[in-house]
Amino acid sequence: MDVIQMNKYIEIHGDKWKLKDIQEELDWCKNQKWELKTYTKKDDHEHCRICFWTIGISDDPEIGQAYWNQGNHWLCQECYKKFIKKTV
Repeated sequence: MDVIQMNKYIEIHGDKWKLKDIQEELDWCKNQKWELKTYTKKDDHEHCRICFWTIGISDDPEIGQAYWNQGNHWLCQECYKKFIKKTV
């Protein structure tokens, strides 16, 4: 990763993240198969593998629906659209 990329910031859910801080997770996630699912586990929640966004039962699709893989990892819709959808 060059110096320009190391200092680059990415906005996710209104928060700024240094690209270098999430690059390893991005690389891993880009190599996984993801499926959009509605979260159904009562009294529980998960977090986005990249930005830690809370995913749980909700009428708000940004919270209640996320991308899931067979390894039981989750990605919020914003991270999927920003980082994964482009590479699929």
